Amino acid sequence: MTPGEVETATEKARAEGIQFGVACVLRWLEICRKGNDARSIITINAHKSALLKRLLDGKEPLPVAPPLSFSYPWYDLIEDGYDEPLEVWKLSRPGEPDKIVINQHRWPLVRENAADDWVVSHTDGTLWRVWCVAAEGGPLGKKWRMERGGG
Repeated sequence: MTPGEVETATEKARAEGIQFGVACVLRWLEICRKGNDARSIITINAHKSALLKRLLDGKEPLPVAPPLSFSYPWYDLIEDGYDEPLEVWKLSRPGEPDKIVINQHRWPLVRENAADDWVVSHTDGTLWRVWCVAAEGGPLGKKWRMERGGG
């Protein structure tokens, strides 16, 4: 390739990259609007958006938003089908259905298999089993495992 051809190819790649980036931002804004995000679109911080980063990485959005883990989308859990949460505990309030709090996100309790062994559901209806695999050894004490399925 001549220097002129390299420069032309570089400019074309840059233009295509910019078009791709703009397309991703527009798609991200559309998904946020469909999700009835209560915040004004203007106030959304694109720099921290896991969805925008996902689109810019060339990945598709999930059909249903992933659960949160410490306030951030937990894509790995959904895509891998398992993970090791750091914080898990049962939330019981009078007159309300029990929930299991996993990495600061409340999951509806479907079934209690045993102490520290539960089946919870995601908003899409998928069942997940979360259980204590060791009384010690986790960063916050107990060591936990979470897997797709009602096991």
